Amino acid sequence: MKDRARFSKITDVDITYSSSFNQSLNEFTPKPLNIPTTFVITWPDGNPRSLAELFLIYKFRRGASIREDGGSLRATASKIIHIIQYCWTIKRDFWELDDDHFQEFVQYLASERKQEQPMVRIRNNNSVRAIVACCVEFLLWIQNSILVNSYLIGTSPQHRIRLVERKALKHRIKQMTIEVQYHILPPPDTREPKHPMGRKQRNALWEAVAHMSQARVACISWAGEKETNRKVATFLQKRRELLLVLLESTGARPGELARLKVSENINCYKSGSLILTTLKRRRDIDRTIKLQPEVAIRLVTFIEKHRRQVLDHISSAGLTAAPSDRVFIGVHGNPLSERSLESEFVRISSRAGLADFQSCMSMFRHRFITKQISIHLRAYLGATSKRREFFTDADYRTILKKVATITGHSNEVSLMHYIDLAWSELNYENQIDTAQAIDHSIESTTNKISSLIGSLEATKDIPQKTLKVLLTEAKTTLRGMQDEIQKNLQNSSESIEKAMKNQP
Repeated sequence: MKDRARFSKITDVDITYSSSFNQSLNEFTPKPLNIPTTFVITWPDGNPRSLAELFLIYKFRRGASIREDGGSLRATASKIIHIIQYCWTIKRDFWELDDDHFQEFVQYLASERKQEQPMVRIRNNNSVRAIVACCVEFLLWIQNSILVNSYLIGTSPQHRIRLVERKALKHRIKQMTIEVQYHILPPPDTREPKHPMGRKQRNALWEAVAHMSQARVACISWAGEKETNRKVATFLQKRRELLLVLLESTGARPGELARLKVSENINCYKSGSLILTTLKRRRDIDRTIKLQPEVAIRLVTFIEKHRRQVLDHISSAGLTAAPSDRVFIGVHGNPLSERSLESEFVRISSRAGLADFQSCMSMFRHRFITKQISIHLRAYLGATSKRREFFTDADYRTILKKVATITGHSNEVSLMHYIDLAWSELNYENQIDTAQAIDHSIESTTNKISSLIGSLEATKDIPQKTLKVLLTEAKTTLRGMQDEIQKNLQNSSESIEKAMKNQP
């Protein structure tokens, strides 16, 4: 399948489909309806696939999200192009498919391999099942909305593509439901539980950002090549550092960072807080998070210096940019979408050697939530003098309600699975406050040295190689001290836990 079906985003599309009759004028008046974002879907030869586009409009009317990058509507488009591609390959239309065709389609999805790694599958079983489920929904919509008296797909024997009803457990509501599925599917893969971002992974990401500054930057239209390589490399390094810092210190979702506004946070150092748009709600609402002075200074410096320099260079070159009041922008001055930030993090993870390990931005969020709950647990313990074994669900919900206002969760119960992680974190943190403060200071200093090394490497023309060697040695020494402190803290934590278990 060399030629591929494709989809591309379009905005502000008129999808008016209903009208009302005006008796006085004796005419029908349309009820205008515009969709802010949808997608054009084409066959591999470039001709439009109108049925697929109508299906996306149907999904929009049913409540599919259409965030700036397309939301769940983009996910739907990315799935149904597989059935479009398959129909193109076998030279049949959707209503000409039968069960043999669809079974072959499922087998192809499960067996497709990466070109650069022939032994590695492109998608796992869970991805195959998700694509098949979306394509089944698409064919059911065609049958119910477009075709008349057709038996294309369904559960009865006369349907050409056979579906079955199976029980499925909805974990969020803890109820069994009946789902209609294709009768032949690969078994679901067991998902590895997502843990908070570990210290070693976090340090590897920071090291990667420092060394990514050495990478050659493609020529940008607003400057000469040498000037571009230096300025753009510095800008990209500071943007990547800011991304890691905000992920760790705010626990924000990628989409929330993509929507971070300059106008609302330019004075974050004075206010000591960050204003974020909370996603995953029926409507976007703002929430405020306390910000450490060091993080606030880094954010303001990026806005006032590095971000402004890029926009000034674009303007001086006679070009236009539309940053849209967003903090995170690209080298051409346009705001970065959620997908762009995710791609940026993937590049950092790959450079850090974490491509084959679990590493994503949400793991920073898990780490942040765990720390917040442990902080509130400590405060609650100090106020009530309760021991862990006497905590009730009501106590936990009181704590989680406070944390939910920081993390942007609409229901505190969804945070309940963090409780055990928070107790472990609390036992760890309660050991030696002085050692913890030293550890934090070393961590902060090491990050600054990593950033400085990256800046030196980006400049290319600095002759002080000795300075770079000294900085590297200093960083290695600090990391060694930090690891030693962490090891002692862990040993102390295990000793206390063992002693607590032996208490009568």
